[in-house]
Amino acid sequence: RKFLCAVRDAYHSVNPYHNFRHAFDVTQCLYYYLVTGKAMEYLCYIDIFALIVATLIHDIGHPGLNNAFLVATESTLAIRYNDTSPLENFHCCSGWQIITQEGTNIIENLTSGQRAEFRLMLTNTVLSSDPARTVEVISKFEGIMNQYDKTSHSHRLVFGQFLLKCADVSNPVRAFPVSRYWAEMIQSEFFLQGDKERDLGIPISPFMDRDSPEALPRMQISFLDYVVEPLSSRLVAFLPDTNEVLTNLQNNRTTWAKYLENASD
Repeated sequence: RKFLCAVRDAYHSVNPYHNFRHAFDVTQCLYYYLVTGKAMEYLCYIDIFALIVATLIHDIGHPGLNNAFLVATESTLAIRYNDTSPLENFHCCSGWQIITQEGTNIIENLTSGQRAEFRLMLTNTVLSSDPARTVEVISKFEGIMNQYDKTSHSHRLVFGQFLLKCADVSNPVRAFPVSRYWAEMIQSEFFLQGDKERDLGIPISPFMDRDSPEALPRMQISFLDYVVEPLSSRLVAFLPDTNEVLTNLQNNRTTWAKYLENASD
């Protein structure tokens, strides 16, 4: 309980999207993959433990601004991590400090070997949550899908990265009312970044201009087509019991297309 409270408090509740509710939502989705999708049959207990913790901390302390903005403005985080996944490196570091500090140390009873496995899975999955690494994550998983070996630590690591990536972008495959809520939250956060970019006189990032009325449906359709569908189709191919995500994806895309058509009229 102390650990969970510490993690919750380290998120910025003022963020419309990247807050503890998002972390909890991603964790719930991972649990769905593990149990309903039977992903746990392909992992060991330490993997599962590390993945659950990774989903909880994967966006901890998020400032509500993306990596591109941090790099462009030469922020403290971008400088600290040499412009390489500054947010994800920060989340890893911040989460690990809570995991290992007195009072919230949830791995103190692990053996040295288990601790090393836990840390490797945790850091690799959180770091791979960088949107810039989506194609890499998909490609690596495709390379092991047809000959997956549970006894292979490298295979389990790749699978863990894939599962967290799918869970992190699972909002568009929820039932539409839930999906729309999260879409509106991320749009609100994007608009706040767009406002900062306008104030700084730098180009406003795609989908972050609040003066574009069709931004939300267009953003969702693009995200579904180029990110969520490639991930979801491979998820269902490997874990058939998660097939409802593709049904929701198709239904939601149709609905967003209607929203876009109406916004353009």
